[in-house]
Amino acid sequence: MKVTDTGILFEDLGRLNGFYLELRLQGVLKFSEPVLDNTGNILIKEDVFVKESFFDKLKEMSGSFKPHFHVTLTAELIAKISEFLVRKVGDLSNAGPGHFLTRLLDLPHHRPDAYMRSAFRNQSIALSAYRIYRDDDDFFTHLCELGLLNMAIIMQKYLRVRGIHKNAFLAGFLSDLPLAGQSTWKEPSADIQQVRSRAAKAADMADRLKVAPEVSASIAEFPQGFPIPEFPRNSIPDGESTDFSAEHLENLTASPGEEEAANNQVMNEQAREILGESLRIAHFILETKKRIEDSDYFAEEMVYRISYNAGKGVFHDDLIRPIVRKFQEFELEARKMRRLAEIENKCIHPSSAWAYPKPRAAQILCQNHVQSCPKMIRGWDIHVISPQQAFGWLGADLAAGEYAKCELELMLQKDPILNSDGDGKKSKRPGSSNEANSPDNPEAQESTAPEAE
Repeated sequence: MKVTDTGILFEDLGRLNGFYLELRLQGVLKFSEPVLDNTGNILIKEDVFVKESFFDKLKEMSGSFKPHFHVTLTAELIAKISEFLVRKVGDLSNAGPGHFLTRLLDLPHHRPDAYMRSAFRNQSIALSAYRIYRDDDDFFTHLCELGLLNMAIIMQKYLRVRGIHKNAFLAGFLSDLPLAGQSTWKEPSADIQQVRSRAAKAADMADRLKVAPEVSASIAEFPQGFPIPEFPRNSIPDGESTDFSAEHLENLTASPGEEEAANNQVMNEQAREILGESLRIAHFILETKKRIEDSDYFAEEMVYRISYNAGKGVFHDDLIRPIVRKFQEFELEARKMRRLAEIENKCIHPSSAWAYPKPRAAQILCQNHVQSCPKMIRGWDIHVISPQQAFGWLGADLAAGEYAKCELELMLQKDPILNSDGDGKKSKRPGSSNEANSPDNPEAQESTAPEAE
């Protein structure tokens, strides 16, 4: 399948037949050029609607005709492609009552199908999306998840911004477009420079498709505050390419009508800012999905991690709080994780304080060994036996070793949220007092020996 200036070119009868049947194109599909047999006889004229019997006839004539089918682009054909894409995306949003995305999209006053239908009304986007679906169904699903997540995050807030839901879907769907034809999208991102480079390419592609300017701007800007751990450049996964545009975006530009409409669009700065924030959250959610092995607990793990990172100031509160409220059964623990992050943020040497062990922290350690800090508790070091991953995977991990304790630990013991059982009552937190250092928890051992001179 190849998109040309005047239509869609198929050079395989089977793929054309699949296109015809899948999109239900009876009375819609026609060719801009006649189809000829090997002797030059016309098998079907141009501008004539193709019937299903045509495919049966050509199957019997295998080898006696040239497989060159130039399908005419009409408004009816684009509408059929758009409706098909909406159905395919809709299948993802109905993945079961416990699914994280399904819960977010379950809002009575919103119509996700209408937002997506509006998004795919753009001819170039509809054709590009269908081509991706035909070439790599799994990657198409990945782009749809990003689009739906971004749209669902926006849907949690009442925002009087014209086209915000359609544009949220487009920003998510297009933001990983440069990874088409690769497999690197399946792996967790490991290099922030790589993410920024990919976002810049995606924004350029979005501009070529003539989306609203705030869509391409939000794609370009979202990695600016996306602090994934940085690794040496030689750790970039194999397969990252830089020539996607030449290989996969041939003739991928907006139609004249779309181009003229796009030229009249003015950047909506409020939408740009909102879409940039939501896109960071959507990408974080899918990055987290790649790291969580037990999918049955994905929603719970996700709520805790976005709450913790909101407390650290990574994500904007206005977009995170409605998500947490949507999962009320996890809300108390989410508030506790947020509170841990807020206490860590009170560190006078930022990024040094580490609540340990998460999620049921009993101590605060000094990760960076700041000996001059007045809040350091001397003589009561904690020995961490095994490395600890940064909660939410944002920031540096905690290596095994000896760590001094911090006075911020006193806030853990006195905080009403951390010591609540959900009914407003104080409870003994798992991991509180000396429990974290008991024989049942071998991960940390508290040393009571005086500090060496």
